[in-house]
Amino acid sequence: MRDSVLAQLANRPLWHWLVFGLVISELLTLFVSLLVSHALWGSMPWQVLIIGIVDSLLVSFVIVSLLLLLLRAIRRLNTRLEERNHELTAALAEIKTLRGILPICSYCKQIRNDKGYYEQIETYLLKNSAVDFSHTICPDCAEKHFPGMSATQTENPSHPH
Repeated sequence: MRDSVLAQLANRPLWHWLVFGLVISELLTLFVSLLVSHALWGSMPWQVLIIGIVDSLLVSFVIVSLLLLLLRAIRRLNTRLEERNHELTAALAEIKTLRGILPICSYCKQIRNDKGYYEQIETYLLKNSAVDFSHTICPDCAEKHFPGMSATQTENPSHPH
């Protein structure tokens, strides 16, 4: 209930707030002026009362205008903050990270997934992270599996050196 009332008030145009503030201010000024003049002098000339109201109206206009400018700036900043928060939330949703301990077979290096099934490490990481793979052969494996070839030939076999 409170949020809906605040939402309705927040959607009012600024000039509504300005008029509302000025009317309330002037009504209070009139009431206080009449009360004070009656208490102190019994009565007050209407010209003095009008001058007091006009003076109060100008002061009220300046104060309310400054407050409205501040409110507009706060709304603008709040909108930018909400937009930035939305962007950051979307960015966080896109980030995939691996956390915790990965159960990996010490022989074949397959990883046990959340359902208890084993899958290749490449498949697991592709599904659960933002990692992509580019396969190569390390110098030790190149010598073991392709004896006599240099490491550069195994990395790029279509271009013999």
